[in-house]
Amino acid sequence: MPTDLLLASLVLLASGTEDLEAFCEFNGYDLPSLPPIHVLNSLSSESLRGLYANSDVFVLPSRGEGWGRPHVEAMSMSLPIAATYWSGPTEYMTHNNSYPIEVEKMSRIESGAFEGHLWAEPSRNDLKKIMLRAYKDREEGKRLGERGRRDMVEKYGMEKGAIDIFRLIGEAVERR
Repeated sequence: MPTDLLLASLVLLASGTEDLEAFCEFNGYDLPSLPPIHVLNSLSSESLRGLYANSDVFVLPSRGEGWGRPHVEAMSMSLPIAATYWSGPTEYMTHNNSYPIEVEKMSRIESGAFEGHLWAEPSRNDLKKIMLRAYKDREEGKRLGERGRRDMVEKYGMEKGAIDIFRLIGEAVERR
C-alpha cells in the first residue's frame, strides 16, 4: 500500500468506478491493494445523513466550489470537514471549526463552460498532514465538528435567517 495514502475505509461519491480507477492510475496506486473503497453514485437525503453521522471526517479537496453545500451539511451534522480553503467555503471555514486545506497554486481552466477561470489546486502535502492529524487526534476533530455546528446554527440557521428577514422588512418599511 502506498505510504502517502491513509485509509481505513473510504466512501467515495462519484459518477462511477471509472472515476476511482482514473484517480488510482493517475496517482500510481494499485486499486486491489488499497483498503475497502465504496463508490456510491447517489444517496437519498436520509442515507446521506446516515453517512455523515457514521463518518469521522468529511474530506473534499476540490478545485472549486460555489457555496459548498456538502461542506455546510457536514458541518451542520457536527462532522469535522477538511476542504480546500478557496471560494465560497472561506466564508464559513476557520481553523477553529474545520481543517482548511491550503491552496498550492491556481491553474487556468483551458476549456469548457469555465474556460478562462481559475481552479484552486489543493496542496496534497497539506491534505496528507490534515488527514494524519485527524486520524491521530480524534478529540480535536470532535471539537472542530462541534464548533462547526455551532457556527452553522448561529450564522446560517433558521432563527438567524428569520431575524435578518424581519430586520430587512423593518428597514424597507422605514424607507417608505
